[in-house]
Parts: sequence; C-alpha cells; structure tokens
Amino acid sequence: MAYGVRHWIDAQVGAPPQESLNNALNHFHNLAYSLRRLLSVKGAGEIFSIFGFFWLVLLAGLRRDTSRWLRPVGRGGVALLAVVLIHMLLSGDLGRMGYLASPVFAVVFSLVLTRHPAFRWLISCPSDTENRPV
Repeated sequence: MAYGVRHWIDAQVGAPPQESLNNALNHFHNLAYSLRRLLSVKGAGEIFSIFGFFWLVLLAGLRRDTSRWLRPVGRGGVALLAVVLIHMLLSGDLGRMGYLASPVFAVVFSLVLTRHPAFRWLISCPSDTENRPV
C-alpha cells in the first residue's frame, strides 16, 4: 500500500519513478547509525539534554508505584512514545526528534510531582491566615 501511494504521488508531481521510495528506504540506513550514536557517551548526553535535569523527577517516579502515573498516560501516550522512538532512530537526529515526546513527558512529570511522596512538600503549604495582611 505504501509503495502504491508513493508511486501515485511520484506520478502526480512528475518525479522520476522510485525516487521517493528509494529516499524512504534510505532512512533505514540511519537505524544502525542512530543505535551506535545512542549507545555512545555523546549519544547518552544528547538524550539526557532533551529535558535536562527534569529527567531526575521521572527517575524518582520509577522507584515507587508506577501505576499512579503510568495508568493516566494510557495507551495513547505509550503509542506516541513508540512513534517518537521509531522517528528518532530513523531520522538520525536523536536529540531534536526527542522533543516530540514532550507532551507525554509533561504529563508524566506533572503526575509524578503531584503524586509522589517525595514531592509532597511542593503541594502542601502551611496555612498562614493569621499573619496575612488584610
């Protein structure tokens, strides 16, 4: 089906046959390059630099009951992460494509901050009604 669609598009724009299909298949060469890059020190740093030190909040969330924040993300969030991972590996630009996962990252980050016991101090503020100016 993908071949048929690409062939039809090539015919409509007047591109040489097979050019876009060859271009699409060349992305699979990026797979080995991306995996080598991901497993290097530089690649690990590039992955960490996507969201910086905010990754540490997610690591804290992994130490506890993950169902409290994983269940609300749902299948849609997991599917988006899978698509982003495939996109990262096929594109060869791990850091830049990793930003596409930011919607899921933001949801998980906020859930961990609000539901993890280590961050309870962020949401429970002592009542200061007596000393508040009128």
